[in-house]
Amino acid sequence: MRVCKEGRGGIVSGMSRNSEPKRERNEELIKAFATELSTRRKKAGLSQDKFALAASVDRSFIAKLELAKFQPSLSVLYDLAKALDNELPDFIQGVFSRYKKTQNHCNKVALLKCTANKEPPLKHDGSST
Repeated sequence: MRVCKEGRGGIVSGMSRNSEPKRERNEELIKAFATELSTRRKKAGLSQDKFALAASVDRSFIAKLELAKFQPSLSVLYDLAKALDNELPDFIQGVFSRYKKTQNHCNKVALLKCTANKEPPLKHDGSST
């Protein structure tokens, strides 16, 4: 069984070991992944315990993934999809579709707020329309 550590390490004062700026977590994408994982696990009729055993990870790691506290490595992502009897591209597409729906919803909310405040909506480059 693979052991998944909680700490990431290597980050000091917002810089990684190779002096690149620390990347911000895309919380909406991580939440989309968490929801997709939980939905597919339940659809497969697996408990977190059985799912964790099939994916060779700890049950607490599955719980933290489903709560959007952690995000998996590519190798673990492959094992999760395999344990769900899913192809990795199909699983990723499900996550991406869920994420895009969230983004569309957020864009609509932002547009409504701008309209209510009579401010022009921002373009993708951050400038006004």
